[in-house]
Amino acid sequence: MKPWVRVDNTIKGLATDRVPFGEIFVDPFFCQRAMGSNAFSFSLAREFWELLGLDLIVFHPGYRGDTLRDTLEEIFRWRERTDFYVFVIIGGGFSKGLETLGFSKLMQDIARDPLGARKIIRRFAGEELETGRRCVEAGAHAVMIGDDIAYQRGTYISPEQMRIIAFPSLREQVEELKGLDVPVFFHSDGNLNAVLDDLLGMGFDGLQGLEPGAGMDIAAVKEKSGSRFCLMGNIDLSYLHDQAEEEEIIKVVMRTVGAAKKGGRYIFGTSGGLHKDLPVDKVKTMYSAALKTAYY
Repeated sequence: MKPWVRVDNTIKGLATDRVPFGEIFVDPFFCQRAMGSNAFSFSLAREFWELLGLDLIVFHPGYRGDTLRDTLEEIFRWRERTDFYVFVIIGGGFSKGLETLGFSKLMQDIARDPLGARKIIRRFAGEELETGRRCVEAGAHAVMIGDDIAYQRGTYISPEQMRIIAFPSLREQVEELKGLDVPVFFHSDGNLNAVLDDLLGMGFDGLQGLEPGAGMDIAAVKEKSGSRFCLMGNIDLSYLHDQAEEEEIIKVVMRTVGAAKKGGRYIFGTSGGLHKDLPVDKVKTMYSAALKTAYY
C-alpha cells in the first residue's frame, strides 16, 4: 500500500494494512546524522523517510527563515516525486499571540480586556489561514493547526476563558479549511483533557501530540473520542535519551501501538518530533519495534 493511501485511509477510518508512521517535525541535522551526510537535500530526506518507514511529511512555513514560496515549491516537489502524504502546519491565533506579543503581554491583555484579546487572537488566526489556503493549492493533502494552548497541568487560561477568547477563532479556522475539502488536525503540547470535548466539537479530523508526560493517556483519549479523532503521536521523547534502555523503548512502543491501533485511526510517532540531538540508534529501535506490532 502506498504511504499516502495508508495515511488517507487511516484518517478516514478505512481499512489499511498497518498503522502509518509520521512525525510532526524532523530536524534536518538529525536526518543528516542518521544518514551520515554533511548536507541536507531532498534525495537525502526521501532516503531517510524510507529508512524509518515514515508515511507522511509535515511542512512548517517560515522554519529556518524559509519563505512561503520555498514551502510551496517543496510541497509541490514532494507531491510530484514521492508517494508520501503531505501535511502543512499553520499557527492558531492563541499561539501566534504568544509568539508575537510574548506570554506576559498576552496574559495581561486577556486579564484586562478579554474581548479585545479575542479580536487580536482572531486577527492572527485569519492571517494564518491564508498560508493554509496557499499550501493546499500547492498540493498539501491536509492542514494541521499548531496552537500550543496548554502546559503539563492544563490549559494556560481556564477552559471557560478558552471557550470565550480562543476557541471561536480556532473553530473559524477549522470551518474555513474544511471548506477546502482537506482533513484538519490540531496540535498542542500539554494536558488537553479538560478541553477534549471542545476540540471534538469543532470538527477536527485528528489530534497530534498526546504528550504522555502531561497526562495524555492514549487509551483514555481513544475511549473518550471513539472513532471521531485520528490520533497521532504519544511517544514521549524522554524515552529516547542516551541512557534509555532498548528493552524499555520496545516495551513502551508496543504498549502504545497495541492500545492505540484498536479500531484504527492512529498514526504512530513521537509527541514532539525528531530533534537534532536525539540518539539515532534509539530512534531506529523505536521504529523497528513499531513495525513489529503495526500490522492489522
